[in-house]
Formats: sequence, structure tokens, C-alpha cells
Amino acid sequence: MSKNELKKESIDDNDITDEVGSFIKDVSVELRSYIGVPKSMILPIILPIMSTAIGTKATTFSGSMEKLRVNLWTIVIGSSGTSGKSTTLQILKSIVLDGLEEKLKDDYRIAKVAYSLLKSEEKENADEPRMQHIYSGQGSTFAGMIKNLSFNQHGLLSTFDEGSEFLNKMLNDKQHKASFTSLYAQSSYGKDLVGKEGTGEQIWLDNPFISLILVSNPHWFNSDVKNSDFVSGFLNRFSIYHMKDTIHMEPFKNREKHDFSKFQNVAVKIWEYLSNLEKCLEMPLSDESIARYQKWYKDNNFDAFDEEWESEEYAAFLVRQKTAVIKYAMIIQIFDTFYEGGEKLGEEIELKYMNIGITIAEETMSQIKSFLEYRQATKDSLKYREDDYLEIARKVKNYLKKYNFDENNPLPSSKLTRQVRGLNKTNFQKVLEFASSEYGIRSESIEHKDNRVVTYYFFPSYVDSWGSNEGNTREELML
Repeated sequence: MSKNELKKESIDDNDITDEVGSFIKDVSVELRSYIGVPKSMILPIILPIMSTAIGTKATTFSGSMEKLRVNLWTIVIGSSGTSGKSTTLQILKSIVLDGLEEKLKDDYRIAKVAYSLLKSEEKENADEPRMQHIYSGQGSTFAGMIKNLSFNQHGLLSTFDEGSEFLNKMLNDKQHKASFTSLYAQSSYGKDLVGKEGTGEQIWLDNPFISLILVSNPHWFNSDVKNSDFVSGFLNRFSIYHMKDTIHMEPFKNREKHDFSKFQNVAVKIWEYLSNLEKCLEMPLSDESIARYQKWYKDNNFDAFDEEWESEEYAAFLVRQKTAVIKYAMIIQIFDTFYEGGEKLGEEIELKYMNIGITIAEETMSQIKSFLEYRQATKDSLKYREDDYLEIARKVKNYLKKYNFDENNPLPSSKLTRQVRGLNKTNFQKVLEFASSEYGIRSESIEHKDNRVVTYYFFPSYVDSWGSNEGNTREELML
């Protein structure tokens, strides 16, 4: 890829969702009649949602002819309350998947009634009905996700409004991060749920499928995620969209009650069609699509970069997008087929949809590069504003006070960084300066027998006002 091509700007926000198939085009019009979000923000949210209706029931092939599930992971970053990201996520979930969720509830009710009518001896040879889910909700632990997947092996969509909190947990727990990363592409996955995670049971998943949408704001994302995380193999599995602007909300922009049935019925039709097949659908690329993909792959060799960070961070994302392009093509072809009145899927991914997949991949690359440039600029300038430091310092004070870490029970610095969201090695010194001057937090360094020097922090039990006893040592405070 040439340097000029690397600097290619995103497709004009006025037409991006008009370029990627009829289903997304019409959904975009419907969504924007209620909330005026940029069309470019719709793509990274709706595609993982659409993928969930397909789940494990259909696969394609990567360039090395490995089976490829269409699960997608996305991070959407925007200012809290003014970017419309959470509202967009909730409405798009409703537009695409509410009909399927209702169908699964109805199927469960019918199966439960049928089971209740069986005789006792018949029940012994029958499985008790279990409600099938398509969502793994906010707050789910890693162990909870694994158990949920074991009951719903068609796949799940997991969404987190507090996405940085999820990332912080994953990125600070190497075992969970490695395990979760393996869910992205491995054909099978085994896990013993022991200790804090579960009751000792072993869970084995064939063809695990989970699509993931994380919503965050720039400050928490930048403070929770380290530079090394961008090249670790975990974070670059996500597409990243950064909403830079503020949305001017128009309450009751559309006063019509939601009726998304024409879109919701598409996911139901896809589910029913794929469920009725004797085996998992395999949809390879057509010869024309392969030729187009090969040319695009070759033209985008990603070996020309202006900056060192591009060759490390950006290139890692681009490699993933070279595979994701096939997923995009397959998802959109399946949805457009049924949305446009088709009753049967074609046997191959057509050239038309390969071109659409490439359009989406290039748009995604542009959005990722834009965010990494923003992040780099932030890193090169002041990393945090004073109010950011103060906010984290306030959380330090609240945590120490809540859990009684006073002069008799101080907390070592290593544990403090793990427990207070947003506090990390980069901002630690500055935050604790504010915590001391504004909220009365005190510290003491103690040398242990093995010559280790550990710094402890505490909130004095008798500090009546923030900033009192300025400069006192722990021993003086204890007098």
C-alpha cells in the first residue's frame, strides 16, 4: 500500500451506508429518523449484531482455507452522553434482533408445554427444554460467558456499555485474555471452571461463537489501555470507531412508535433457514470473488509506513481486516438475500458482495488509523487534563475510605492500581499528587527485609477536611 493510499480518508459520511447493501441502507434511514448519528458509526455496530443471527450455522473460508466464522468484535469510542453511541446500540439491537428474540421465547414456551405433557417415563428419555439466548449481558464474567455459550452453542452477542472496564479486566488478567482471544477463531475450546470461576465443572465448546461490542469514552479507553496492548494479538481483533463530534439531540425527532418488523423478520428468516439445513452451511468465495480478493490483498501489502507506530500498531489491525473483509461480504449477502425477498441462499459469496466487503474493510481501516493518530497525538501532548487527574484522584480517595485503608491498614501501590479504574503507571504519580493535595491521601515507603521498598497509601481516619495535616508523615498522623 502506498503512503498516499494509507492516508485515504473515510468515505463521505453522507453515503457510506448507501454503498454496503440494501438492508443496511434502509436500516440506516430508519435509525436516523430517530437519532441523527453519523452513518459511519452505524457500520461497526450493526455488523456484529447481524452476525449473531448467523452464528455457528454458516461458515466461509479464509485465504488459507481455514473455516471462518462471521463473529466480529467492535469498540465504539465517544464522549459520554453526547455521542449517541449507547442509544444507537440499543436501537440497532432492537431493529435487527428483537424479532428473533421473541421467536426463541415462543419456541421455548411451546417446548415447555409439550414437555409438561409427557409421561414420567417419556421425560426420562427427553431433554428438558432450555431457553435459547442470543445475548450475553453487561456484567457477565468470563466464566459466565463460557457457561452461557455452552447452553447456546449457536453463538451469542455480548455488549458492554462500560467497555473500558471489560478491557481493563481482560488486559490485566493474562489468563483470561488468552482464553478470550482463543474464542475468536479457535474451532474448539475447553475450560475448567474452578476456584473463583465456578464449581469445578469442565466445559467443552465446539465451534464457539461470540460477537462483541464495547462502548467506551476516550479518556477511560486511553487510560485503561496500554500501547503494548495494540500489538498483543487481543486488541487488534477489534475494529475501532472513534466518534469525534457531539450529536445535537432532537427529542421526538420521529414521533412514530417503533415498528421494525420488516427488518426483524429478516433475522428470523435467516435463523429458520439455516436451522433447517441438515448441516452447517459452507459458503466459499466464487472464482470472481477470489480473483478480486487476491488483487486487493496484493495491492494492500501494508509495507509502506510514515511512522514507526504505524508499522507496529496499525499493521496489526490491517492484517485482521484482510480476513474480516470476507466476513463482511458473507454477512451482507445473507441479509440482503432474504431482505430482498429471496428464499434460498446462493452457494458462493458473489463478486458484488466481495466488493462491498472491501468497501467496509477500507472504511474500517480508515477509522482505525484515524483513532490511532488521535491517540498518538494525545500521547505526544499532555496525556490528561487537570480535571481528569482530579476525577481519578477522587476515586482513589473514595476507594481507600470505603474499604477502611487508613493509617493502621495502608494499601500498597500495586494493589491500588489494580483496584481503581483509570489509575495506571502512566498517570500514577500525577494522580497521587492531586489525591494528596486535594483529598488528604497520605503515603509512606517502607523497606522490607528483602530490600524491597514498597509505598503504601491510606486515607487518615481523622482528617476532617481535605488538605488538612498537609505534609505530615504517617508517624506524625498517628501521634
